[in-house]
Amino acid sequence: MQIVYTRDVHPPEQFDDAHYYDEFDRWGEHVVEDSWEAEIVDDLPVADDDHVVVKHTYDAFYQTELEGWLNAHGIDDLLICGTLANVCVFHTAGSAGVRDFKPVVVEDALGYIEEGDREYAVDHCEFLFGEVTTSEELSFG
Repeated sequence: MQIVYTRDVHPPEQFDDAHYYDEFDRWGEHVVEDSWEAEIVDDLPVADDDHVVVKHTYDAFYQTELEGWLNAHGIDDLLICGTLANVCVFHTAGSAGVRDFKPVVVEDALGYIEEGDREYAVDHCEFLFGEVTTSEELSFG
């Protein structure tokens, strides 16, 4: 098993020339490069052999090295958890699926704003990819 963390990081000028896609308009300025909120929280035990992907949008595959890194390490099956369920988790799982990775969403390890947001994401991931599990059902051998 290999652990991959994602860090959502936005350069302050990322959306200055945006025609349509502007996360700062939707969410306010957040996880701005070099700010404390763009760091991985201290409570997550990032080990030396874990991989950290810096992403600039909802999808952890979009303009990152994630796909190449997974391929280089022979990884085909992904357990996906995190926040927000109906935003980053949903988009990353969908992007994994269309790239022929097997995304398995861990439904009780998802952050959300409203319970319905989590339910929406889990239902759609299960419908699109057929893979949802709980942390209790996981075992690593």
